[in-house]
Amino acid sequence: MSSESFPPLSSVTLVLSLLGFLGAAQNSAAVELSTSIFGNTPAYPTYEVNYFTDNDLSTDYASGGAGAATHVDFQFASPVAVGYAVYTDRTSSGFYNGSYWAGPYDNVYSYKLIFSNEPTFTTVLWEQEYASPGFANTDPSALVNGGYGVTAQYVRWQVTSTEGGNPGGAEIHFFTPELVPEPTVGALFGLGLCLLGGWRGRKRN
Repeated sequence: MSSESFPPLSSVTLVLSLLGFLGAAQNSAAVELSTSIFGNTPAYPTYEVNYFTDNDLSTDYASGGAGAATHVDFQFASPVAVGYAVYTDRTSSGFYNGSYWAGPYDNVYSYKLIFSNEPTFTTVLWEQEYASPGFANTDPSALVNGGYGVTAQYVRWQVTSTEGGNPGGAEIHFFTPELVPEPTVGALFGLGLCLLGGWRGRKRN
């Protein structure tokens, strides 16, 4: 057999294998990311911003009448891939903080996650708006870049639509991606096949 029959095998298989290798995705265990708050819309008295990440669903952060201008800025220790966030709307609105009153007041209808490597957010790496379906409710995971994540050091939680003047939240937490590019068995087999075909073609020349 002449060597001319091997280049199509090696070139086509190489392209397909590399596409499979680079494009394949598998689930992996997400890890919660440690954050610190470095900026926020001033809070309503007794509803300070530290309640937003205290792991207590009964306590709320609430802005002091800022409405849809309400925001909170978070910082990671260094740029890191953020795959999704989990947000819970206020649970004490309408009564004292920590009451878990779950009143239908000041609930967030929608918000944005804005990512940057600058604390001023002058340059935006990625932003996406999410609907918040109900008051006193933990929303479905807010996926970032379809769950593949964005690498950034700063993220701003920005209210975009709200029922009342004192929106905020009971909890928000950030996680690494659950979807990561990984080689599958099929992709590795195809890559090995193309390398074998290329080696055989070179050997016959």
